[in-house]
Amino acid sequence: MSQLFIGNKSKSNKMAQSLQNKLSPDFLEFSNLILAESEEDLDKKIQYFKELIKLNDYNYFATKKLAKIFYGLSRYEQSEHYAILAFNKNKLDNEILEILITCYA
Repeated sequence: MSQLFIGNKSKSNKMAQSLQNKLSPDFLEFSNLILAESEEDLDKKIQYFKELIKLNDYNYFATKKLAKIFYGLSRYEQSEHYAILAFNKNKLDNEILEILITCYA
């Protein structure tokens, strides 16, 4: 995880992938979070975040990330979908409000 914090996404991703088969089910969620954050391929990154949405502990974080990713890709309908999900979890998040406002503009 320290590799992710210092900006070495590639090394962090490789470490998380190698650990995934060795971790107990309790730590797989955390490993998936590291994979989602460190993945450079956008399609894989999106898939990791979609998997994290299914988990209560990471649901808000993952929906917000997907809203931002899709917004950055100019895929506004998908961005709006995930932004609404995130907004329903936290109505005070200014980043989500900004995404929704620009999607509706």
